[in-house]
Amino acid sequence: MCHPYWGGTARNAEGRLIYLGINEGEYINEKDIKAKGYAQCLREPDVKYPPTYIDANIFFNKNFAHAKATALYNKKVAKLEDFISHPVVKGGGYGIDNYALKNYTPFTFSEVGRAEDQQFYIAGLARGLQGIFTPNLRIAHYKQSAATTEHSTEVSRFIGDIYRLVIFAHIVDFLGVKDAIDPMPGVFASPLARIQSFFSLLYKSYYYFTQGQPAAGEELFRRGFKEWDQLIRQIDQGEIRERWQAEQKEWNNFIKIITSAPVENIQRVLTEIEI
Repeated sequence: MCHPYWGGTARNAEGRLIYLGINEGEYINEKDIKAKGYAQCLREPDVKYPPTYIDANIFFNKNFAHAKATALYNKKVAKLEDFISHPVVKGGGYGIDNYALKNYTPFTFSEVGRAEDQQFYIAGLARGLQGIFTPNLRIAHYKQSAATTEHSTEVSRFIGDIYRLVIFAHIVDFLGVKDAIDPMPGVFASPLARIQSFFSLLYKSYYYFTQGQPAAGEELFRRGFKEWDQLIRQIDQGEIRERWQAEQKEWNNFIKIITSAPVENIQRVLTEIEI
């Protein structure tokens, strides 16, 4: 379950000293578990190549990008146990030690509403915290069942993806970690994110109209571009970066307070918690 080098230090390809504080694994999908059983789906790729990338998502096809990255990661794999089936996921089955939490303080920015696990990892990466991959560490990901409790529409999810594309590009840029996260999840933080998101919103809105869904098309066009424009303005005016730095400071203060508190006080609080 845990890599023997978890908690160790190393030098990365650039010669920088890094701390291997994250025990990194993957997940297996609910649909694959039901179809093949646990043992048979351990190396099942998360995303297959789409039949075509010339569709409503032509300006940014997540499935194509994800499947291509899976192929790149495994180009020189010699053994099945070395196969990486979910290259984008950093939250799917990992653990982080206390030293890493205290000294590197990774956190998820409150403005990020999608792929929080990736953003958490990126925050630590900028400070010299990295994961080490444990080939057989898996969690079962029952996202299909969880999806039945979600009330967000397809339009809302698409707007969330577009928002993530733009804000990730900005965060990755000012943290200076683009090279470290390519190809995945770096593909979600492209320098072309703004133009990709603009044409994606425009074309997807048009697509809904051609499919006889004018309400969805109008909602995406009006609401999507309103949120897109607001985010662009906040980025260009420095507001997003200021909020990021403020939240990082608060997390640093939180860790400082917790680590300086007497152990008996913390233990008393924990024992009084009722679940």
